[in-house]
Order: sequence, then C-alpha cells, then structure tokens
Amino acid sequence: MTEFQNYKRVLVFTDQRYFFQANDKVRELTKEGYRCEVVSMPISPNKAEQLLSQQPLGSVVWIYGEENSSQAIEYVARNAGFSKNEIWINKSSEQNTRIFCSQCHHINEISSAEMFECERCHIKLDPSNHYSIYHKSYLAYPIIN
Repeated sequence: MTEFQNYKRVLVFTDQRYFFQANDKVRELTKEGYRCEVVSMPISPNKAEQLLSQQPLGSVVWIYGEENSSQAIEYVARNAGFSKNEIWINKSSEQNTRIFCSQCHHINEISSAEMFECERCHIKLDPSNHYSIYHKSYLAYPIIN
C-alpha cells in the first residue's frame, strides 16, 4: 500500500516538465483504489483555491513542479485547510538537493548525497535523510575527524 493509507482522494498538481512522472504515480494510485484528479500548472491562485476548497475530507495534495510554483500551490493548500501531512511535494527530479548546514544554517545546493564542504563556514558535512519542511532542505551533520 502507498504512504497515504488513510486517504482515498488525491489532487495532483503538475507542470509539463513533470507530467509523465505525475501520470505514472496517478496510474499506480488508481490501481490501488484511489481517486485522482490531475491539474495542469500554471494555475491562478484563485482557481487553485477553488479546487482545493471543494475537496472532501481525507484528500491529499501532490505537487510535481518547479520550486516557485510548488511553493505557491503549497501556500494555497495550507490556506485551504490542508495540513503539512496532507501535502506532498515531489523532489526526486530536482538536479540539486538543498542541504541545511547544522553549524551556520546556510542552505547549500549539492548534486550528490556525499560529504561536502559548506559554502559559508567551510566545515565538512555529511547529508542525512532528515528533511525540514520549514527550510525545504535536508539536514547535514558535521564530520568530526
């Protein structure tokens, strides 16, 4: 079963770049008994708000898009009453991963999940799988020799 076991309705926002990835997920969810609706981005905030406010309880929102448009949809969804656990933003297609330095709090962008040096404080860091919704990045721990 998928990670949204308690939900039966999924509203998927996607732009053209992520369409095939979103469509594959919709097919998978449909086979598992979920009702999915795909919305093409860009979409006006008013239209997104209208769509989100009409969703039944137990619905979730998946967003496949670039960071700016994804954040805009996430903001509208939060204002429409969706919790952070009911909003999922695709990050798997991004070329660079945002990594939050636990020492100086600078957000670095790296292309691989290997240890690296922070751009600001120059400490060696090891990325973790702890994701911060607030910072929209993964936490990195210092490597102590």
